[in-house]
Amino acid sequence: MATKENKVDKISVNTLKEIIKAEKSDENTINYKVGDNQVNIMVKNCIDKDDKVRFVRDVSNGCFADDEYVPYYREELFKIAVLEYFTNIKTDTADTMLFDLVNNTNIYNQVVNEIPADTIDDLAILVDDVIEWYKQEILAVQKQKLDAATEDMAKALEQMGELIDALNAMTKSFEGVDPKEILKVYSKLADKDEDEIAKSVIKLNFDNKEITNVSDFLGDD
Repeated sequence: MATKENKVDKISVNTLKEIIKAEKSDENTINYKVGDNQVNIMVKNCIDKDDKVRFVRDVSNGCFADDEYVPYYREELFKIAVLEYFTNIKTDTADTMLFDLVNNTNIYNQVVNEIPADTIDDLAILVDDVIEWYKQEILAVQKQKLDAATEDMAKALEQMGELIDALNAMTKSFEGVDPKEILKVYSKLADKDEDEIAKSVIKLNFDNKEITNVSDFLGDD
């Protein structure tokens, strides 16, 4: 005889919301001494999805300058973002002051000790993943530009080869031509651009036309 499986009660949505709310509302307070005064720094133990996205975006975007990755910025910006998104410390101030705050005081270390390690680790992984994606995107764009430049150069070299062949053929055709006529050619060439010269030379080569005077090359009537 088959036995009924024990029924497990599901946790309700309202209960889940209460759990999440309780976790989000959990804050610690650091009493930081400044001379004879005391500053209360409030530290969250987690941040919501939107703040997590902004956290990762701020850090990863700040690590690039003119499409170049600057590794030094990564650690500093990460620390500043922790203070911005997890504490009540005002971060919309001069960058130099923020860098001094995370590097020349022990505030960051005290703050990060109040945040679950796996939360910080997860954010670090996300930041590094996005940075790597940005780097690959930049490399892909640079490769596209390099490929395009290489292709343009190959076409230019091919055209140059055709022009050289045509010039060699033209040189042979100048044999027996009056030197004065040749001087007229060079004089006329000074008034033409590179495209016009190339077209004239190549056309003569393709037509296999023998040059007897300057008008044959320059197309003069």
